[in-house]
Amino acid sequence: QIEVAGGPSGRVEDIGWRATRLRNADNNIVIVPNSLLAGSVVTNYTTGDPAMDARVDLSVMYDVDLARVAEVLAAEARRVRDEEPGAAPGAEPVVRFVRFADAYVEVVVRVRAQNFGDASAVRHTLMQRLHARLAAEGIAMHPVMVQPPADRGAPSGRLRGAHHGDVEDDAPPPKRREERSGRLRGAHQSDDDD
Repeated sequence: QIEVAGGPSGRVEDIGWRATRLRNADNNIVIVPNSLLAGSVVTNYTTGDPAMDARVDLSVMYDVDLARVAEVLAAEARRVRDEEPGAAPGAEPVVRFVRFADAYVEVVVRVRAQNFGDASAVRHTLMQRLHARLAAEGIAMHPVMVQPPADRGAPSGRLRGAHHGDVEDDAPPPKRREERSGRLRGAHQSDDDD
């Protein structure tokens, strides 16, 4: 199982002279030119110790008791470690406050998974359990704002997980083909033909 920095990830199916074939999580074959692999940072998740962290990033409001937040998150992470089949038994979960942002405090929670394949299931359970426990304790989470990649247009404030149309952004709608390229009928026609 490999991941190309800023590129695809998957299980290596075949390595040829020109390209490497990866099978991604959706069971699709991704063909990666070897020249791209040679010039990229590649993480190999299956060599050495196969255990890896299932990581969840979240944020809490400033008005909460951070010691209580750490206690609640650690207790829930331990439950996931002890009950989730893919979690590495005995590995102590990690809860760390990582940054004071403008309106919230960022937190990372890590539970060790037995291998790359188990990490997504452990992360899934961990997210559900953390969310439910924080809600039950009355600890407010802060929505995480996500900026789209620079090549997708002007920055906009979209909430992670929001469906198209749920959150409006400032970017104008893309222009239709006719507006981008002028008239499709041809340049020889004048404005009077309309």
